[in-house]
Amino acid sequence: MKWRGIIAYFVSLFLLYISTGIDATFTLASVSLSVLYVWTVLLWMALHGKKKLPDLVNLLLLVSLSLIVVNAFVIGLTGAILLLIILLVLQGFVLLMRHGLNRKPVARNVDSRLKYFGILLLGFFSLNPFVEGVSTSNWIEAIASVMLVVGGYLMFEDVKNTLKPR
Repeated sequence: MKWRGIIAYFVSLFLLYISTGIDATFTLASVSLSVLYVWTVLLWMALHGKKKLPDLVNLLLLVSLSLIVVNAFVIGLTGAILLLIILLVLQGFVLLMRHGLNRKPVARNVDSRLKYFGILLLGFFSLNPFVEGVSTSNWIEAIASVMLVVGGYLMFEDVKNTLKPR
């Protein structure tokens, strides 16, 4: 796995921390890791069916849940519960994928479809900091939110190349 996505992701989180504070940074990190986890599970299911998930995917879930627990202390219990609900709602996409796989075989271009799905989800959750940054002329926040989407995309591409069957 290459490091370009991870570096871009952490740089964007650092810029968000500088421009907004720890609360917004931890919240956005938790949501983006939840999206990356579900994105990776969907890719694994599309490529490998019902095989056991690899350790990399389980590690993403562990990091995402750990960050939600840390958020309980940083932003409060209510915010952490909302982040857990977001993860559970995103898990609904996994259930939809499982249902779809039981009905029909996977489309040939599932990689590109999943790529756009993840970019849309990351973009949706990064839209608030972007708009807030542009409206208040906080360009660091706006650039950091765009970098978060780019870093998430690059991490997904690296994970996709790692998980692809040889």
